[in-house]
Amino acid sequence: MGLRIGITRREYLTNLDGVNRFLFTLADGLSVLGHEMSVISYSFAGGPFSDLIANLQKYFDFEGNAKIYTLTTSTQRIMYPKIALTWCVQGSKLIDKLD
Repeated sequence: MGLRIGITRREYLTNLDGVNRFLFTLADGLSVLGHEMSVISYSFAGGPFSDLIANLQKYFDFEGNAKIYTLTTSTQRIMYPKIALTWCVQGSKLIDKLD
């Protein structure tokens, strides 16, 4: 019986850093073990959301087994207080919706 696991990240999913690489490696590994994985982030920087999965697969060797959720579709970088407020309001609703 697999678990439902959510991994959250306050930063953008498209940052080319070790944290995102680890996050997607972990999500792929746990999904192979039979767990239902969700990756939740504030937003993504760069192109449209339809390109997000292709870019994640290209840069992080992401298999695409986890569901990707973003709180906003803003592609512009903003200040941390607005990110924190968005997490409190929209993030709690999304996590509640995902049960």
